[in-house]
Amino acid sequence: MKREINLHSRETSGAKELHWSRMFYSITAGMLLLLLIGGAVGMQLYRLKLERDVETLQRDRDRLTVEVAPIEAMEAEIRAINQKASLGQTLSGQRKPWSSYLEQVRAAAGDGVRLDLVNINTGDETSFQGSAPAMRPVVRYLENLREFPFLEDVSYEYIRFDRESESYTFRIRANFTGGEVSSLGDNQSTSN
Repeated sequence: MKREINLHSRETSGAKELHWSRMFYSITAGMLLLLLIGGAVGMQLYRLKLERDVETLQRDRDRLTVEVAPIEAMEAEIRAINQKASLGQTLSGQRKPWSSYLEQVRAAAGDGVRLDLVNINTGDETSFQGSAPAMRPVVRYLENLREFPFLEDVSYEYIRFDRESESYTFRIRANFTGGEVSSLGDNQSTSN
């Protein structure tokens, strides 16, 4: 019969167990070290890739800046033209043409009054000269002119009866306040 005799001492068997645990810890530490080194290398490679991407983007930005500069200049010109156009529309919408004032003055005369001369002097009085078969149409014409917001201080300069034509001739003065007379010139006249 065979018997086994254990020739190993207790210290040797404890050392074997300690050896396996040391080996396990060493392998784990080595793997962690490899993992850390791999992570550091991976991060460096990723950083290099990002630097390359940044350089590429900067080159593209510089190239596009050169290409976009004429477009930006054109857009600025378009904005300036649009501002001028809107200013022109605003001014033309706010300003009444002289022909409309003259048309209103002529229409206010009615059928009984004939306008012979409308005289507009820059910075001076405006005058209306004409004739009518009776005095009543001249008075109505004066009252109609006083109702216009663009005329102030409307008054007769004279009313005379002309025996030759058997009509009343008149001259009415007023101050024009509805627009700039300078757009017509220094002294403009119209006759009917």
